[in-house]
Amino acid sequence: MIIKHIIEYVVLLIFCSIVRFLPLKINFFLIDRVADFVFYVLRIRVKVVLENLKTAFGNTKSVKELYSLAHQVYKNFGRTVVEIILLPTYSSKKIIKMLKIHNIECLDKVLLQKKGGIFVSGHIGNWELMGTSIFFLGYPINFIIGEQRNKFADKLLNDYRSKQGINLIPRKSALRDVLTVLKKNEFVGILSDQDALGSGVFVNFFGKKASTPTGAARFAIKSGARIILAVDVPSNDRKYHDIYFEEIKVELTGNKEKDVFLLTETFTKRLEEYISKYPQHYFWLHKRWKTRPVEKK
Repeated sequence: MIIKHIIEYVVLLIFCSIVRFLPLKINFFLIDRVADFVFYVLRIRVKVVLENLKTAFGNTKSVKELYSLAHQVYKNFGRTVVEIILLPTYSSKKIIKMLKIHNIECLDKVLLQKKGGIFVSGHIGNWELMGTSIFFLGYPINFIIGEQRNKFADKLLNDYRSKQGINLIPRKSALRDVLTVLKKNEFVGILSDQDALGSGVFVNFFGKKASTPTGAARFAIKSGARIILAVDVPSNDRKYHDIYFEEIKVELTGNKEKDVFLLTETFTKRLEEYISKYPQHYFWLHKRWKTRPVEKK
């Protein structure tokens, strides 16, 4: 297994070197062709993507439209990978120039509470750039991260993140570290849109129950920090990125589990609305509805 991981890591390093050597337009052209090959020939996870899209849009889009949309998903994911590789080479000036920020004032409003803030987001657009943008806009940002299977590749990605000013919090120590940085009135970023297995709560996602992570809601309730939805939407040519911020407001009841559900349900619904508007930029390759609710007898 270690030898396999080393080989994967070397291939990744070579790929990163090639991407950084070539002009952006050529990178996008080549990665689009790779996406074509993966989608039409290798057909890696194509069935998963089509099934997900059918669940989300089967009532409003034809089979042909869903197939075309699935192809766009592969292309956009490929371009996101290219951008992530290039991010550490960009200056702060270049990154700021790429951004179109919407409702940044809500960040300052949240920090006035002196309890920190929790960014919740999903795998839409370039989520790594979204996190980086928060730092370059002048706000302290911490990411909760999971561990990749390939430790070499995991270290490479985390080194990229650290160079962009993002403080990293391992998931295994999140409970202690998140509360610490929130007390320092800093921001914490959490991606909360993937299947949470048996540890999540089931909320509607495109009309179907989906097991959803509750970490953001639980941290907010325990610390008193506000939750902000953060979403990145790239332009079609990737020359700029719209970054949207909005505070998630819910009237809490005082019942912890009910409030966890309400907060999770609310930010999931708002994220769904962005995905509905820009479905080509969402990571549909993940089995979002894999975990099913236990049926009551």
